[in-house]
Amino acid sequence: MKHFITLFCLFSVFTSFTDPIPQSSSQTIPPQYPTDYFQNPVGHALVLSGTFGELRANHFHSGIDIKPKTKGINEPIYAAAEGYISRIRIQEGGYGQSICIAHPNGYTTLYAHLDKFSPEIQAYARQKQAEQQQFEIDITPQSNEFPMRKGQQIGYMGNRGHSFGQHLHFEIRDTRTEYAINPLLFGFNVTDNIKPNLFGLKVYLLDEKQEIVTTQYVNLIRKADGNYGIPGDTLAIAAPNVAFAVRATDENSRESGENGIYSLELKCDEIPVYQFKVEKFSFDETRYINAHLDYLEQQRRKIFYHRAFKLPGDNLSMYDIVQSNGVTPLSINDVLGKKMTLTAGDIHKNAVDLTFVVKYKEPLAVSEAKSYNYILQYDKENIVKLDGDAAIFYFPINSFYENLYARFFTSNTENGQYSPTFHTHDTYTPIQSSFDIALKAVNLPENLRSKAFIAYCQRDDSRTYTCGGTWAADGTLRAKNRNFGNYSIQIDVQKPTIIPVSFQADMRKLSRLAFKIRDNHEVMGSARPLRYRAELDGEWLMMELDGKYDLLFHNFSEGKITEGVHKLRISVTDDRENEAIFEGTFKK
Repeated sequence: MKHFITLFCLFSVFTSFTDPIPQSSSQTIPPQYPTDYFQNPVGHALVLSGTFGELRANHFHSGIDIKPKTKGINEPIYAAAEGYISRIRIQEGGYGQSICIAHPNGYTTLYAHLDKFSPEIQAYARQKQAEQQQFEIDITPQSNEFPMRKGQQIGYMGNRGHSFGQHLHFEIRDTRTEYAINPLLFGFNVTDNIKPNLFGLKVYLLDEKQEIVTTQYVNLIRKADGNYGIPGDTLAIAAPNVAFAVRATDENSRESGENGIYSLELKCDEIPVYQFKVEKFSFDETRYINAHLDYLEQQRRKIFYHRAFKLPGDNLSMYDIVQSNGVTPLSINDVLGKKMTLTAGDIHKNAVDLTFVVKYKEPLAVSEAKSYNYILQYDKENIVKLDGDAAIFYFPINSFYENLYARFFTSNTENGQYSPTFHTHDTYTPIQSSFDIALKAVNLPENLRSKAFIAYCQRDDSRTYTCGGTWAADGTLRAKNRNFGNYSIQIDVQKPTIIPVSFQADMRKLSRLAFKIRDNHEVMGSARPLRYRAELDGEWLMMELDGKYDLLFHNFSEGKITEGVHKLRISVTDDRENEAIFEGTFKK
């Protein structure tokens, strides 16, 4: 049965360096961005392994990634202009170790994944970690604490945080609005004479309501002039409306590898109907990438398609032109068809065209029958109740990018579960905002209530994730997440594991203490990550955590551990307060 659901009640970051790098004359620079203010933050020519606005999982890339000149060497990083350090942040994931510098011209630069800071900044960060007795810190020094000269060293290039290769992630933000702005608009000299590459066209056949009926893939032909076409030059479309998406990448140089494009434009009979450009964006809108790209392709095939049309619930600010959502209407009376031109460009005016003709044909394609029992409207609040009120899922307004024909159902309680399994649609559909989950427990012993959590699993993943959970006054266990999948109540009575990697009774020939810390469930939604504390001889010991490898470590080069015999104690606690303890004695 179809249900139109409308909810009326809310569910109750000292040496001088080089002169500024001159502006590259081939760039198209909007007049509001200064091109002679910021200098190169590294000591060599820029080679980029990542560009601004690249399509990434759940976010647009918010800066440029600068490759090292020599792999394996932690190169010095320099302040791009005068100012003061406005933020120092250390994370196990994310940006790892990062610094922000606020500049008097109204911009802030960010330098991320640093291996370490310059000595003065490093000492300050360590002091703050000791005061807070935790590794992760996010501090905002006063403007007079760390004044910066242009070209002053601030740290060293590294691979900290959510980074999988040594590089500098460099951003420029508007200090007032926090908008991330494409750094290549500020005059950095990057040699680029290479046009973008196109790898495939995806065609969306739409009905009268501009809802997708079916899709098809079209191979591309590379022409002698470097542009693209399709086999036969003409597409016959069995639908009243059509839209397109394209796989596109760019290269700055042969050393850079595949990067992202700067702009994508669609013309119909030479008239622009759609234009996407990665000049700037707000971090609040970056998750709308899941509306801009074809999410199904990204999830199933790990392929990134840029849509050249806009979904109705897509609120990105990066569209300069959108006529009729970029959708092209077709008519049986249009014998000649419509000339379509897709143009992918980079920031240095290198561009490539894909040109073809599209025509209407009969009979119309028939949409596959949808198996659904709810229609969730993208511009409404939606609530779904299963088995009476045994499970309640509340989706805020603008959770979706288009109206969703969804299937929700319940299956029996399985061994180890304290509720039925509640199946919510499919994992290939993106959700913009976190939604509320409330589940009722079945046959849960009172002594296990504190160990109960809302479990999440995916169709193609046998692992169970924890969303955490808090008991509400009405007896439901509540949590938040923003993924469709399967939900149930389970219990966690298993302690985390602490596995020695570099620890033995005699540590005099070793350079650090190191342990792997892991939990039996990965964290999603509103669940808390593992918490840990290390003590040396009864006093707090700062140990760093590399989230990529679950590696907890302390380098002896920190100079905090003196010679002699020491007692080490490490405690690790999970989201359900299960605690593991490691104790050992070592000689240094």
